[in-house]
Amino acid sequence: MRDIANLAKLTQLGWSVLIVWECELRYPVMLSAKLSAFMED
Repeated sequence: MRDIANLAKLTQLGWSVLIVWECELRYPVMLSAKLSAFMED
């Protein structure tokens, strides 16, 4: 519940938020693509 509230607050302040799960760290190529796509938006 706290994560959702913090996400909402950051969004209201104009921040873009990307959530990276620990399991995604096992696949650096896929994570790199995800990060690149996020940064392009």
